[in-house]
Amino acid sequence: MYLIEGDLMVSKFEKYVSELIDYSKASQENEEYVEHKNALKAYYYITHIKPTQIGDLLLYCSSLSLINRYVKQEDSILINKNKYSFKSNGLIRLMRFLQNKNKINGFEMMFEIDKDKGNSTILYTSVYGMHFCFHSVSKKLKEMIPKPYEAQFEWDGIKKTKMC
Repeated sequence: MYLIEGDLMVSKFEKYVSELIDYSKASQENEEYVEHKNALKAYYYITHIKPTQIGDLLLYCSSLSLINRYVKQEDSILINKNKYSFKSNGLIRLMRFLQNKNKINGFEMMFEIDKDKGNSTILYTSVYGMHFCFHSVSKKLKEMIPKPYEAQFEWDGIKKTKMC
């Protein structure tokens, strides 16, 4: 379904993502506490969703971002030797789903090495301009990015915890 905005015709999904970006910009002042039940729902999504359309990818990346914030909380109940293992497992799972599938329009990925932070690796994803970034990911992920999704874009710098 499409909407007319000025002289542009945009999908309802693109409009929705634009509104989420605006909300995220407006709520940058304070980090939001992530409740255990929401973290567990997000974890369920990244372990069970098979992204086949753009909305699935938005939910998947939002879920990864939410858990990434949650594991930093002192009361996080995700106890593991490596509390960030969900991130690498979730991103590898995402790459495997995207390989050999028809391109899902509106989704892009970019890999970067941050030389200012000791060659830290960062994976950026974009869902119709809604950006997510994942720091300290395996360099192996760079080779796993399916070619149709490789892109160059400038990260918007907006934390998305409240939106997720």
